[in-house]
Amino acid sequence: FMLILAAALEMGAVAGTLISMIPFIHDYCLVKNGKYRIIDGVVTRFTSYQDGMEPPSTNWLPVIEDLQTGEILKIELDQAVEVGDRCTICFLPKTKIAVIKKRIYQK
Repeated sequence: FMLILAAALEMGAVAGTLISMIPFIHDYCLVKNGKYRIIDGVVTRFTSYQDGMEPPSTNWLPVIEDLQTGEILKIELDQAVEVGDRCTICFLPKTKIAVIKKRIYQK
């Protein structure tokens, strides 16, 4: 019985890992084919969330408005930005990973 239970738990762990990797696999295919999104946007504000660690800490995400579509994105960036900064961003939609390609600082 214990062997069957251990095997079932291991299969569940493997299945859970594979399912959690689906967004990364999807975005990897976008990067490999050069089909990631390029967004020209402006930082309009910041939003916060609690990280759930002990002690809890607050993390701030920039809210970026896509100047082409008007879409609002809350994403983590690889660089610090300020409200009013205009950025060209390479964006992976499933994992919400973004890298600033070009940045025009606010005046």
